[in-house]
Amino acid sequence: MAQLPEDFEHTLAAMLTDAVSYIDEEVSPGRAKAMEYYRGDRFGDETEGRSQVVCRDVHDVVQSILPSVQRTFFGGERVVEFQPRTQEDVAAAEQATDYVNFVLDQDNDWYSQFRDCAVDGLLFGDGIGKVWHEEEEDVSVQQFQGLDEQGVMVLAGEDGELQVGQAADGTFDAILKREITQKRFRVMALPPEQFLIDRRATDFDDAEIVAHRCHLTVNELVSMGYDREEMMEYVGDSELSTNAEVVARQPNNGMSGAMSANEGMQKVMYVEAYTRYDLDGDGIAELLKVCTAGPGYEILKSEPVDTIPFFKLSMSPNPHAFFSEGMFDRLYDVQRINSQILRLTLDSLAQSISPRLGVVENDANIEDVLNNEIGAIIRMRTPNGVTNLSQPFNGQAAFPVLDYMRQVKEARTGITGASMGVDAAMLGNVTREVANAAIASGQGQIELICRNFANGLKRMYAIMLELMVTNQDQPRIVRLRNEFIPVDPRPWNAKMDVTINVALSAGTTEQRLAMLQYQWEKQSETYSALGPNNGVVTLGQIRNTMAKIAELAGFKDAAQFWMPVPMDYDVPQQQGEPQTDPNAEATKMLAQVEQEKAQLQAQSAQMRIEAELYAKQQKLDHDAMVQAAKIQNEQAKLEMQREQMMLELEMQKAKLLQQMAKDERDAIQKAYDAEAKNTDQSQLTQAVQQLGAMMAEMQARQANIEGAVGFIQQDEMDD
Repeated sequence: MAQLPEDFEHTLAAMLTDAVSYIDEEVSPGRAKAMEYYRGDRFGDETEGRSQVVCRDVHDVVQSILPSVQRTFFGGERVVEFQPRTQEDVAAAEQATDYVNFVLDQDNDWYSQFRDCAVDGLLFGDGIGKVWHEEEEDVSVQQFQGLDEQGVMVLAGEDGELQVGQAADGTFDAILKREITQKRFRVMALPPEQFLIDRRATDFDDAEIVAHRCHLTVNELVSMGYDREEMMEYVGDSELSTNAEVVARQPNNGMSGAMSANEGMQKVMYVEAYTRYDLDGDGIAELLKVCTAGPGYEILKSEPVDTIPFFKLSMSPNPHAFFSEGMFDRLYDVQRINSQILRLTLDSLAQSISPRLGVVENDANIEDVLNNEIGAIIRMRTPNGVTNLSQPFNGQAAFPVLDYMRQVKEARTGITGASMGVDAAMLGNVTREVANAAIASGQGQIELICRNFANGLKRMYAIMLELMVTNQDQPRIVRLRNEFIPVDPRPWNAKMDVTINVALSAGTTEQRLAMLQYQWEKQSETYSALGPNNGVVTLGQIRNTMAKIAELAGFKDAAQFWMPVPMDYDVPQQQGEPQTDPNAEATKMLAQVEQEKAQLQAQSAQMRIEAELYAKQQKLDHDAMVQAAKIQNEQAKLEMQREQMMLELEMQKAKLLQQMAKDERDAIQKAYDAEAKNTDQSQLTQAVQQLGAMMAEMQARQANIEGAVGFIQQDEMDD
């Protein structure tokens, strides 16, 4: 470490002291209160014997947003990518994106670190993270038996520590120990209270000082290269032990870990600070990394660096300020009001179900009254020694207020039951467009949060790229896109642009998939019509569309379905073919396509008109057939009615003839009775027989007529 001016040490200590005062006294108390609200801790003003329930509005909103945020950043689509600045950077940009994602997934527990940052960002407004590199030692031990002298000589030429021993049979046994040191790149979500920044800063780059403070054990500091005896001098408690956030997060951690019985586990306050200072007097302030120990901020080492290795995920950045607004800032009063209303409602319900008792002194046994056992007796000297002081339930008046507070919460956060797709009562009574608008409103808030988070990740990717380019000193073989390839970041451009793929108002994933499917269909149609090298669409563009569909479907590695090709890749032109102007050929082909399209549209219109005319003719024919059938049916009914009337007349005529025959028979009978004596008996008998035959004939005729009428009536009933 170079000799530092004395004024620099005093200046650094003053800046750190002011930053600690700012964080511990002004920022941390609010974040500690947010943590208590998130956990649903009691407010401290509860009354014994009354309801002490606490609503968890802050927790519920944070947890409802978190799945959508993690789905956005851990889906198949790349959220952050490197973009080349020159033609030579194209391949390096793709490899850098894959390699950074590999390091995050394989060398770091990125899912947990991102979740911690995201929860801090949603709750407090900012989730602070840090990126750094470290050396990782890998020790491998190999044993060899039965070697001859030549084999031992070969092993002696290998890197590492070789131990050789001779066996009884004259052969050699050997142990080869190798120590391999590799650079590893780490990312970590910092506890918010460990991050320090001056009170006037609005960003990392304009801050006078940015620092990371933490407690490290003596053993950890020794492993970092510091002297053990020197580190033991800095052992002791610091202001971090009494920080409001530390106490709120670990309320039972009041005992100091500094004075552990194990000297190696005793804690030292270690600060890694970044500040700009003109050490060489050239008028230009250099960015320095300064490490200190102990409560007095004794400088251990300092070195110039290129970047400040911190990033933050901000939920809702405040203009011209460093710290942002979180869900606690929006909802702490809502949670307090809802808790108070719910407490009063439950108190009223409890008093209406289990009312207080009035006891006449000396008329009831107090011990029996105080016994709350169900079915227990109460001994009384008078019938009214104990009475219920009944009170009605008045909680109904609180329900409209709770509903109003729900609307306030929805207005502040944009998160509603309808927007999350779970409000069946609302979604069941509206049109599809209104329901989609309600869902899109909540999704728009989540998209905005994701976009702000992605802006913080943009800085993290840029820092990690710069650390890789400047610190990885040898290639590393890793598996990228199902291939094992050596990755050497040293030739990469450390200043490559970083782009964010979290777009606002881009629609849902289903809508984007549908749009990509439409684009692919049009690309395929155009390529089929115009052929390769058409100047409008290439096979590379079609492949990229299909790869994007696979990524949106949740597949991180689209290369397992579609091999990567350049954007302008197309079917190679055969040798000997004349070179043609692709733009002119494309224009000609497009004109032909448009002409064919117009012809198809005209033919389609003609076919549609003919189909409509045919359908109308078919309808007219059908209507005519139906009408003719109705007329025939009516005519048949009229004919049957006429026949029925004729039969009825015949029947009446038959009845009349029958009556006439009966009258004639009666007359003959009377004549027979009067002139029985004077008339020949045989002649009378003959006359009676003739009359009987006539009567039988008339009865048979009447029966036939009645049968015909019955048949006609039955036929009408069947119709």
